[in-house]
This record gives sequence, structure tokens and C-alpha cells, in this order.
Amino acid sequence: MQTLNQRRLYEELELISRRSSQKTPLVRRVNSALRNGLRSGWREFLNFLTPSPDPRISTFTNAHGETIWRVYDPVSQQAASLSSESELRVWLEQRYNR
Repeated sequence: MQTLNQRRLYEELELISRRSSQKTPLVRRVNSALRNGLRSGWREFLNFLTPSPDPRISTFTNAHGETIWRVYDPVSQQAASLSSESELRVWLEQRYNR
């Protein structure tokens, strides 16, 4: 049987754990930004270790929820940030037609 103090302590600890498991919108946004940053950094690190003449393409979502396409051509060392897949295709076509 639990004493009154033990019961209060247990309830306080349970409340703390319940509160800590509920993430606020700010915490969720920060966690998401950190995950995206780590993924992007990891990809860049892998690209550094495995150089290739092929263009490198990645995407990210900006603060407005729009998808941004990033492309880098290691041969010409040119980079671009584009707002649509069709713009990306045009950029790639121009790269091959140079």
C-alpha cells in the first residue's frame, strides 16, 4: 500500500511525463527543421565522399510549404534553386545542350 506522499510523488511524476510527451507546435517545427537539416547535411557529406559528374538534385520545403528544387552541376560548378519540376527540367536540358 502506498503512503499519501508516495502517491502524490507518483502523480506528479506522471503529470510531468504526460506533459513532456505532448509537443507544442514550436517544438514540432524545431524538430522537423533539425531532421531536415540533418538529412540535408548527411546527403551533402555522402555526395562529398562519392563524387560524380551527374547533377545533384535535392528538394526542401520552405516556410510557406512550397517545394524548392536545388540542383548542382559538379562539372560546371553551377547551382540553382528552382520553384518547380518543369524549371528543373529546363535547367537540366540547358546543361546538356551546352
